[in-house]
Amino acid sequence: MSSLSNRLLDYIKGFIDIVNTETPRYSFIIKKIDIIYPNGQMLSQATYLPVGCHREYIGRISELNTKNVCYKFKPEHARIIVGINTLEHCLDLTQKDHAEIYLNFISTCSSTLQNSSEYNDHKK
Repeated sequence: MSSLSNRLLDYIKGFIDIVNTETPRYSFIIKKIDIIYPNGQMLSQATYLPVGCHREYIGRISELNTKNVCYKFKPEHARIIVGINTLEHCLDLTQKDHAEIYLNFISTCSSTLQNSSEYNDHKK
């Protein structure tokens, strides 16, 4: 009887461990953001990685901002993508004050990414 209760106790402990295990519900994380100038226009691009992989992909922020951005990217990173894309579409980046706002936002986002644990894990 004691072996049955020990086995049952082991199953219960295993079940609790599996239930409490947190796995990411997103597929990608952003490693860095760069400013690019195609056709003389200021835009941003992201270097991003699939979770658990070291192969980098590069894509323009405007191309990454799709209806599935919140499912594909870590929530904080999805907010960065949406924010940058919104600024790119709402600001006239040929005006100096608008460009400064945009560049300050990109700089803040880049600092946030560099301080995140995922960036540091992939940096090793």
